[in-house]
Amino acid sequence: MPLTLFLYKPLLITRKARSSIIVHYNSGDYREYKLRDISSIIVIGSKTNIRSDVLSLLASYNIPLAVVNKLGVSILYNPIKVLHPVTRMSQYTLSEEEKRAIAYHYIRSKLTGLKNILKYHRITPPPILYDEEAFNRDIDLLKWESINSRRLWRHVIRLLKDSVIKELVEKYEFHGRLPRHNDPFNKALSLLYALTYSVATRALLAAGLDPSYGVLHKTRYSTPLTFDYTEMYKPPCIHATINTLNNFRLELDSEGILTKASIKPLVKEYFRIITARNKNTGKTTYHYIYSKAYRLAEYIRFKKNIRRIVYIYNPSNLVFGRRNKGQ
Repeated sequence: MPLTLFLYKPLLITRKARSSIIVHYNSGDYREYKLRDISSIIVIGSKTNIRSDVLSLLASYNIPLAVVNKLGVSILYNPIKVLHPVTRMSQYTLSEEEKRAIAYHYIRSKLTGLKNILKYHRITPPPILYDEEAFNRDIDLLKWESINSRRLWRHVIRLLKDSVIKELVEKYEFHGRLPRHNDPFNKALSLLYALTYSVATRALLAAGLDPSYGVLHKTRYSTPLTFDYTEMYKPPCIHATINTLNNFRLELDSEGILTKASIKPLVKEYFRIITARNKNTGKTTYHYIYSKAYRLAEYIRFKKNIRRIVYIYNPSNLVFGRRNKGQ
């Protein structure tokens, strides 16, 4: 599997020739990374200097760069390689009805994935409200998503151990999913979202799509199509965050960023989940991030079988290796 490179609070990132980058740290140490096998880069921290020629080099490899800090998540990319202009022309001329149909299926996939997590842990999930109205264009999709997500999140939080919730509340004033809140749960989930955004952005580029032209998220975001597309890949991130917190104590440093020691088990659990094979198809979630991007491009061009663009997370269908039994 191509490598996702995590860089924890580097001081400076420079390039070497046309095949690698050099990462410098405050200690004076530095490391060289070859770009050939890197699929995405995650920079964690607020004080990193990145030379402009590094951005150009990453663009030549179609490697997205995600920056995670106290301000949130930013995805930087420069789609120099336009592989399929016909696909992009079709994407730019999607009707509002067609864009709404894509957004509806992605949101519903996320909601169904959250329900599957609850079922996996033997918790009866609430039904999806106003589903028919959303499908028939009688309700705003963002409002519909918000209503159902809040109801599902109340149940999902119950998957955390009582001792974990108690510590989060007492130490961090934890109140559930709040994207910018300084607590290990929200910081961990935001980090995994950033990782997913980065991988998905490259998948969309590989399929010939423009990540900057979305179907539901607004253009004020740098990669609105990435945010639309990854709705259905958020449940694995949520599941990995819950599993990690229930087995490891995650800590924040003085800047409100997850410590390096906390990131390691979190990312390990995330990749354990997304590389587990589906017992029915033999495919992994990581595989689907790429293959469903091609299915989206295919649907945009030919408007055939919209259900082929959908991925639904279901941990009950995953097969883990001997060393990685399901939790």
